[in-house]
Amino acid sequence: MPLLQRNPDALWTEFERQVVVLSVSSGHYFETTGVGGAIWQLLERPVETRDIIRHVVEHYEVEPLQGEEEVMRFLQSLRQAGLLVDRDTPLTCVS
Repeated sequence: MPLLQRNPDALWTEFERQVVVLSVSSGHYFETTGVGGAIWQLLERPVETRDIIRHVVEHYEVEPLQGEEEVMRFLQSLRQAGLLVDRDTPLTCVS
């Protein structure tokens, strides 16, 4: 599975239990609460989809199949808004 991560060009903040995100390149605005906010936090570093699903199932009252469907739908909405990038290889530091 590919590693996923927030688009580093996205500007975001937490405000009154909401995560508010703006894609600078596309101009898309996105806001989410609850599970969506937790997923956004997980995407700070490269993470596999299955680890996101596992986190949602373990920390929220959701069945595995439902959790997978909802996570996949949420990730797709982030991808369509230009807020998610695939990281097939870990990032390396160049000096």
